[in-house]
Amino acid sequence: MIGLFWNIRGLGLYGRLPALVSRIRESGADFVCIVETKKSSFTEGYLKSLTGLVPFSWCFLPATGLAGGILVGAKSDNFVLTVGEVLQFSVSVFLLDKKTGLNWKLVGIYGSAYEEGKMAFLEELDQIMGAWQGPILLGGDFNMVRNATEKSNGLVNHRWMDGFNAWVTKWGLIELNPFNRRFTWINNQADPVSARLDRIFVSTEWESAFPFASVKALDRLPSDHNPLVLDTGNNVSFGKKKFRFEKWWLEIPAFKEVMAKAWTVPGLYLG
Repeated sequence: MIGLFWNIRGLGLYGRLPALVSRIRESGADFVCIVETKKSSFTEGYLKSLTGLVPFSWCFLPATGLAGGILVGAKSDNFVLTVGEVLQFSVSVFLLDKKTGLNWKLVGIYGSAYEEGKMAFLEELDQIMGAWQGPILLGGDFNMVRNATEKSNGLVNHRWMDGFNAWVTKWGLIELNPFNRRFTWINNQADPVSARLDRIFVSTEWESAFPFASVKALDRLPSDHNPLVLDTGNNVSFGKKKFRFEKWWLEIPAFKEVMAKAWTVPGLYLG
């Protein structure tokens, strides 16, 4: 299963549409999430032009003026797509895999680029996670960094960085980082600044179903953001799950006591 995530920076601008069509075709994407479309609507013909003869189901968040906009879609032959929530910074859909029966939530994200919208964005991320307890994948442009090394000049806002990391920790999310690129955005100025703004997060339930998933960054042109391609390795794991140790368990006061009791249970295997 292949997913494509890209901040296109305006689908109506020169070269954007053919670039997106070629990325979808060449990657063999089964689902896509395109953000900052800067489009208020999509005709049926326009959507068909993105995938040619391959039928897709779509859901979108209109742009506000010439800003924002999210488009999420999935192959109709592979998934039953059901619209979840269309909020201020996100589009959520449920994808029911016709072959395996796995039902999971895909969330396309375009976080606020402005200081005044950051808190509302973090609150919306909490709302999304609280509304679904099953497998979930969130991807797109979060417009936030998680540490100073994710920005080439090292200048970060610690308030939002700490808030973003707190959200990741609270919901026990796993970030799938591109193995071939440190940064995913560049500002194209004379003195350029690069940062990792484009991300993919998954829940432990989603990661358990697709334990071999990997992410690769593609060439960014004509946008200033690199597309991210998620590849699950065509593996879906069901049945008995592997034991995994989470570091945050150590922060729970009763952890040592519970572990000591569990260790004395006859026949208990923790491997």
